[in-house]
Amino acid sequence: MSDTPPLPKQVSKSEIDQQISPEYRDQFLDILCRHLDVSVSILDKDLNYQFISDAAYKQLGITPKQLKVGDPLSHCHDLMMENGLLTQKILDKNKLSSEEQSKAEKTEKDVKRQLMTLGNGRTHHHVRKSLPNDFTISISEDVSDLVEKEKILERSLAIGNAGYWTYNFNTKQYQFSTSLVTYFGKEKIAMIRKYGILSIVEDDDKERYRTAIANLVKHGKKFDVMGRSKTVNGNVRWHHTTAELIRDAAGRPLQIWSFVQDKTRDKYQAEALEHAKDKAIAASKAKSEFLANMSHEIRTPMNGILGMAELLANTNIDERQKEFVEVINNSAAALLTIINDILDFSKIEAGALELDPIPFDLKTAINDVTSLLVAKAQEKNLELIINYPPDMPKHFIGDGGRLRQVLTNLIGNAIKFTSEGHIAINVDVSEPRDGTCFIRLDVADTGIGIPKEKLGHIFDKFTQADGSTTRVYGGTGLGLAITKSIVEMMGGRVSLTSELGVGSVFSVQVPLPIDENAVHHPLNSSSLFGKRALIVDDIKINRQIFTEQLRCWGVDTETAEDGVEGLAKLKTSLEENKPFDFVVLDYLMPGINGIEWAQMISQNSTIPNLPILMLSSCDPSISSVDMKKIGIVGHHVKPVREARLHKALQELTSMPKMAQPAPPSPQPPVAETQPPIEDKLETRIMPTPVPTRASPIASEQNSPQIEAKEPEQTAKTEILFAEDFPLNQEVVRLMLVESPYTPHFVNNGQEALNLYKADPARFPVIVMDVSMPVMDGYEASGQIIAYEKEMGLEHTPIIALTGHALKNDRQACIDAGMDDFLSKPVKQTELFDRIKFHLNQLNANPIAKAG
Repeated sequence: MSDTPPLPKQVSKSEIDQQISPEYRDQFLDILCRHLDVSVSILDKDLNYQFISDAAYKQLGITPKQLKVGDPLSHCHDLMMENGLLTQKILDKNKLSSEEQSKAEKTEKDVKRQLMTLGNGRTHHHVRKSLPNDFTISISEDVSDLVEKEKILERSLAIGNAGYWTYNFNTKQYQFSTSLVTYFGKEKIAMIRKYGILSIVEDDDKERYRTAIANLVKHGKKFDVMGRSKTVNGNVRWHHTTAELIRDAAGRPLQIWSFVQDKTRDKYQAEALEHAKDKAIAASKAKSEFLANMSHEIRTPMNGILGMAELLANTNIDERQKEFVEVINNSAAALLTIINDILDFSKIEAGALELDPIPFDLKTAINDVTSLLVAKAQEKNLELIINYPPDMPKHFIGDGGRLRQVLTNLIGNAIKFTSEGHIAINVDVSEPRDGTCFIRLDVADTGIGIPKEKLGHIFDKFTQADGSTTRVYGGTGLGLAITKSIVEMMGGRVSLTSELGVGSVFSVQVPLPIDENAVHHPLNSSSLFGKRALIVDDIKINRQIFTEQLRCWGVDTETAEDGVEGLAKLKTSLEENKPFDFVVLDYLMPGINGIEWAQMISQNSTIPNLPILMLSSCDPSISSVDMKKIGIVGHHVKPVREARLHKALQELTSMPKMAQPAPPSPQPPVAETQPPIEDKLETRIMPTPVPTRASPIASEQNSPQIEAKEPEQTAKTEILFAEDFPLNQEVVRLMLVESPYTPHFVNNGQEALNLYKADPARFPVIVMDVSMPVMDGYEASGQIIAYEKEMGLEHTPIIALTGHALKNDRQACIDAGMDDFLSKPVKQTELFDRIKFHLNQLNANPIAKAG
């Protein structure tokens, strides 16, 4: 037998009515109505009250003593007018008078709903329904809070040019927010109610809307459409519509809820932005093209000037003529520097400046820059100091060429604005994090300094600290702006501290990844280990640098800040039986200079002669022969490279003990008796060029260096030159006069192509300009290569020789099929080198084919 209880018996309403007594039912309804939060009242057919709930009294502001069952509706209105809740205007607006109510009772038997705001500002939702016994029930609820929230929502929607609409699938009716009615206008809203939402959508957008609605209803896909409609003022506006489908429990569509927002301004702004972007791209392209053309147009005549000056310097000319040539060379070099600054600035402005990160040695890069600038420092008796702690990493990955450019700008500026003292390059490398270090480079000088009010603008374009600066010191005012841009491209920053009349410190900080694959070659310092050295230098930072460096090599050091202290240290070392093995001596010192100090030592019989390595920021006024007579066995110009210093000290300590030398001759040797410059190379640091990036096809390291003058040969090799500028043709011709090569010139790419096709074997190498009339170098190279492939010919190397100097210009030449790249102005040795390299390649692989 089942334990499940029986289901309750379903009973009808009539059965319930029969079971409940009328008296109990009336009491129950009375309790229910009186305790509802909404106002309930019942009027008979004569509009007299038959029931009034407690909530009704509260809403109307009337007591049960004032309004009783049986009182007419008009009495209630009179009481409400007395307490200010009702006015004649409110009565007329809402048709609440007894006369209007009587008319309504005779004509309406359905439900009537309305919102009514009373005199106290509270809004009520009033519902009136006719009952079968000609009674009328009125239900009223205070909805003031809801109305206020709806007003806030409507105001917000109106401010945002937005609104909402709903569609009921059962009633086929649309409902609209007030803001949307205002936005579209009543005429458009009426069209929607009659013909549907698509009736106001522009024809070009209707299919998109229709598809989106169908997908929403059938598949529940997201409705998200941008379209156009005409608004109340007839203007076509863009609006964004999103919608959601509401379904019943059976899955049937009930309603669509949709949100609409005006996007006209956004659309037009996006179009304007796109138009501006197109214009900016076009302007940038025009800038880049202008930059490339200017690079070519400027460098082409510069090639003629520098080339001719170089050739003239190599001829038999007298001293006065050499001075003229030197002025031409220096002026042209200065002009080229200014041109390069302007071109670099133009690259930055056009967004054409690119970085080329490759492995490089930071310390070598700094040494390269100082080697280039040391001659300028020597002219002003300035000392260049490199403080690169020996225990810091040196090998990184970055654009070493651009970092050299930054240092050249900063150190060059320091030399320019410093009349006495020194320039120190201090290096600091942070601990690596995720394989990357922060490099800090400080260039500190003892120059004129910069006023505080000028510090904020010193990195601006075309700006210098003073308007007179350009007249006194020269320059474009672009160097620091370019420096700042390059450093920021590297992800770093540049800063400045300065004191007027004391000096300036320019600081560069850049993140650089460590080169994990770098091969380190530690110096063998076994011969130096345990040695004792005396360092005599008046500059404190120099003493610190040399002390730290020598201690890394196992050398015990003591320092002296001038010659007097140095002599005292020497005597003390002898008294304590701790003699020095050698001396590192500065030349330019206050009081006793290095030469005088060495002479004093050599003439003092109580002090055994010590080998002396002299370091100076300028050439001493004494020959190397006389230096050796006073114990100076080596001389180097500061800053001296680490490897060179190490080698010099090894050679110095490996020398046999020196005998007491004879004093030097009182008469200084005349110029004619001095050894030739070749004999002095070991004692001087000559400026060396900054390494340049290798060409995509061949690098400087794998190509043999050749002299400017080749030995004469009976038969010269013909080289085809495509060059439209007559002066450059003459420069090349003169450059090759004493070489094993004979140039054959044509004026454009078409002539080069015709001459090549006439006899492909005649020219083993072609040198091709890029910008030429009739046919440019790109097209000519492409057609030559195509002809080689078509005819099965050996490939003839093509070297680009052009004034276009940007990185993408080089790549464009390689993409066009050229094998190498030279930028104007070209040096004689560079031209020889590339021609000979490609001839050697052909000789090594004579059966090489095109492609």
